Amino acid sequence: MSLVYNSQLAHLPQRTIKSRTNGVTMVMDKGISTRQAEDMISTSSDYIDFVKLGFGTSIISKNTKEKIKLYKEAGIKVYVGGTLFEAFVIRNKFEDFKENAVLASCILAAIAQPFGLAPVFIKP
Repeated sequence: MSLVYNSQLAHLPQRTIKSRTNGVTMVMDKGISTRQAEDMISTSSDYIDFVKLGFGTSIISKNTKEKIKLYKEAGIKVYVGGTLFEAFVIRNKFEDFKENAVLASCILAAIAQPFGLAPVFIKP
């Protein structure tokens, strides 16, 4: 089964419905508000598979837990970026990183190349 576009345009690939194995889409949340997250979900959630909470914003932005809940309710998986991981690791706080309340709602963390590590899976 595939999603329907608003208009016909030649040579657009078919978009499959979730949960898909190809054509996966990631959107970066750079600290947007809860209202902006709601708007994005209302217009585009059928096309979004993952949201990355980027640049460490997940520990300083207001309402991060609420946004994660909104994303999950819309069938969107959430993960944190490598900047946050690096901030914890450079301070010898990897265990704190894994136990962080906000991060516990995420599925994994993207790890930056300089560390040469595989993604860190966090308990859902």
